[in-house]
Parts: sequence; C-alpha cells; structure tokens
Amino acid sequence: MNNTSFNRNSGIGGSDVPVILGLSKWKTPVQLYLEKTGSITEEKRNDNSERILEMGQMLEPYVIKSFEESAKEKVTRRQERVVHPTYNFLYGTIDGMFKNSVFEVKTTSSLVKAWNNGVPPYVKAQVAYYSYLTNSDDALIVVLFRDTGEIRTYTYERDIAQENEIIKYAVDFWDSVTKQVPPMPFDYTDVQLLFKEVKSEKKVVATNEDITIISKMAKLKNEIKERESEFEALKANICIKLGDAAVLEDALGECLVTWKERNTTKLSTDTLKKIYPNVYNECLAKSVTRTFNIRNNVQADVFI
Repeated sequence: MNNTSFNRNSGIGGSDVPVILGLSKWKTPVQLYLEKTGSITEEKRNDNSERILEMGQMLEPYVIKSFEESAKEKVTRRQERVVHPTYNFLYGTIDGMFKNSVFEVKTTSSLVKAWNNGVPPYVKAQVAYYSYLTNSDDALIVVLFRDTGEIRTYTYERDIAQENEIIKYAVDFWDSVTKQVPPMPFDYTDVQLLFKEVKSEKKVVATNEDITIISKMAKLKNEIKERESEFEALKANICIKLGDAAVLEDALGECLVTWKERNTTKLSTDTLKKIYPNVYNECLAKSVTRTFNIRNNVQADVFI
C-alpha cells in the first residue's frame, strides 16, 4: 500500500504509540487525545526542534544509501503505509524493509543519553508496533549521530507478548477517542487542557479526602516559600563574596558559580502603546486560562 495523503487523526500511527504508552517526552496521552478528537491542533515544536526534525528527514536517504552500500543489498518498501489486518485505524509508515526486517532510520546526537544503553524505550515501542503490523522477523534501527557522523545499527528482537500489549493499548486508546472519553491526566497542564471552560456558578462540596489534600498543599506552599527565601539569602551571600567578579572557583580551579552579564532585548509595551496605540491594539492576543488558588484561610496543619 502506497503512502498517500491521509488524515493523521483518522487512527493511530507509529509516532503515536510511544505517546499512548506514556514514553514520549514531547506529548502526553491527553494532548494526543485532544488532537485526535479535534479539540486542539498539533503544536509545533520550537524552531530548533523543527530544524532538527527537517534535518533528520533530509539525512534519511543518506543513511539508507550508506547502509545499502555496506550491506550490498537494497532497502525495499520505503515509506510504505502498512495497516493492521483487522483494525483499519491502526497504521504506520515504515522507513523500509531489509529482507524481512523492519528498517527504521533515526538521527540524533551522541550527547543524547537515551541511546547510551541501547534503543530508547520510545523508539523500541515504535518499531515493535511496526514489526507487528508487517509481521517481520525483527527490526533494524539504523542511527546516524549527527555530531560525529557515526552510523550504528541496533536490532529489535520481537517480543510477541509485548507487541500484543501495545496493540491492546492502541485499540483501547482509539476506543476512548471514538467514545470521547479522555485518558487520565498526567499533570496540571493536562487538567487545564481538559477543563478549559468554567461555570462560575457551579460549586462542588469537598470530601474529607479533598480537605486533607488541600491542607497538605497549603503546608507545601508555605515550605516552598520558606525554602525560596532561604535560597535567596544564600545566593545573596555568595554574590557579596563575588562582588564584581564573574566566576567563583575552588582551590583546584574548578568553576563552582558564575555571575555574569546577560544582554537581553525586550519590547517595551508601554512605549509601543504610547507611540503606536493602534498597532499595540492590533497585536494584542487575548487568552483565557484558569488560575488555581488556595484561600488564605486554609490552615496547613489542621487536618494532618
């Protein structure tokens, strides 16, 4: 099956699998769910990440060519879209096949610690998914380390039990998408994404467990303030020691602390508003967020 244009939100792709399993550092299951349901659009990574991604795509043919020259055989089925025989919403676009092995290309830096102990879990999950969809013997992950130019080949040995678990997670996730039932949030950011709108008149009565949690939070908030004050006092002490020096080092010349100038350029919104009020108003971007606040009358030690 050729890789023609299709809607990524019509099912689960290979890059979605690590997210569903909670292995992605770029996206949570809740964010993926909201993208699949059309509630939010897929966020672009920062400019540097986008350039690295584009670089990886441009270097992929070079990696494949280098591998083929070394192996004296061709990589076939390049950029082919494969679909699960039963669940047509489970699909993936493979970089290629080498004999009966899934062929996956990655580009990274030798400084990325995730590769120190072999194939990182998020990559292993992706190739395990591709191996299941293609019913391959195994998978080859060929990695180009951009900063050194080194190319390494890793092997994924198939684990059918683990692959079945991955498929089950993917099917369950898609079932949640179709039924509009979001996954459990990972953190406060996820919660904010799920509950953007607020009904000002709506109230919820707290349980004893809720009150205990809020009490603990109030206690932690007080401890954080105390720690921040302590940290700032210690920092001031060291800065007094530095005076007009930029570096504090130990007796062996090892740098311990730096206190250097940093030049920054900021837009003066007050000046812009005063000189060009129309431009200022046109550039205003309004957004609504929900702010969480513990009321001052909550005692930090009453319920603990």
